[in-house]
Amino acid sequence: MAAAIAKGRASLPTFWKAWAAPQDGEEGFALKVGIPHGDAGNLEFFWLAEIERAGDKYTGIINNEPVHATHVTAGQRYEFGEAEIADWLFMRNGKMVGNETMRPLLKRLPKEQADQYRALMETP
Repeated sequence: MAAAIAKGRASLPTFWKAWAAPQDGEEGFALKVGIPHGDAGNLEFFWLAEIERAGDKYTGIINNEPVHATHVTAGQRYEFGEAEIADWLFMRNGKMVGNETMRPLLKRLPKEQADQYRALMETP
């Protein structure tokens, strides 16, 4: 997973370019952000949508229910910095672009379910 996060972070310029000037068929821009909880170093990862950027500060709407980071809620606008971004995705003509952190998880899923996710990816 660490390698997938590194790849996602390294390719953030691709996300920002598309986010700033979406082409026809590009939508659903989201960032995966690690939100700290409990003891130092503990992170829970959330997909955030409706991304806004102001200088080096970002905000987005938390798109899933917390399990450990109970100080945040689904639907809450959350502020974060670029260092907290673990991954990104958007849809292009119905296919998922990015989402590097999904790739290692595919190995753990039943074949049929993994194949469904691969079918959604622009580059499986």
